[in-house]
Amino acid sequence: MKKTLLHFKTVILITFLASGFNTFSQTVDLIANVDVTPPLTTGQTFTYTIDAIAGTTPYRGLQIYLDYNESVIQLNSLTPDNSDLPFLLNNDTNTPGEILYSAGNITDVSGTTNVFTAVFEVISTSESVMIEHRSIADDSNGTSVANAASDDVTGITNDIILSTLSVDQTEFSNGISIFPNPVNDVLNIKLNFNGQDKFYRKSASITN
Repeated sequence: MKKTLLHFKTVILITFLASGFNTFSQTVDLIANVDVTPPLTTGQTFTYTIDAIAGTTPYRGLQIYLDYNESVIQLNSLTPDNSDLPFLLNNDTNTPGEILYSAGNITDVSGTTNVFTAVFEVISTSESVMIEHRSIADDSNGTSVANAASDDVTGITNDIILSTLSVDQTEFSNGISIFPNPVNDVLNIKLNFNGQDKFYRKSASITN
């Protein structure tokens, strides 16, 4: 197993991790969930939760680095759960599009632990909503979990991708005109998208 010292930017957590015995075991999964079903609409809020699932694999601390597309969603709040990870070392949400979080304990943590809950609001439907982990391989502050020996025991991490409505249904219905009604000899169809008109004409066969 690759031995990696997590860069938590604090001596306190490194001390927590270094104490205790060397624990070589399985891995700790970081599983995210949301409470909505796509497609999403502008103004809609949704809750994002992330759990550390350790099973019988103990750990002492974790850090999470999330990227999200700030042009589509904004972070309204982030609430840590300090029941199993009481030592909050970083909760940086000041940069739009990024969440930097780290927490730990002086004793082993096992089982399933809720790390934090975040509430997002949809501000645009121009593209799908994406909330993704930045890995420690790409950034020293990247998402990872450490045991008592400072080994990286990170297992599965999942990203969240939610579809949104890319076309406003009201604008779509208002952008189509069909005339005349009733049809005589020619049917006219007028489409208006992004302020541009397009006309289509079709000869009509009238049956009495």
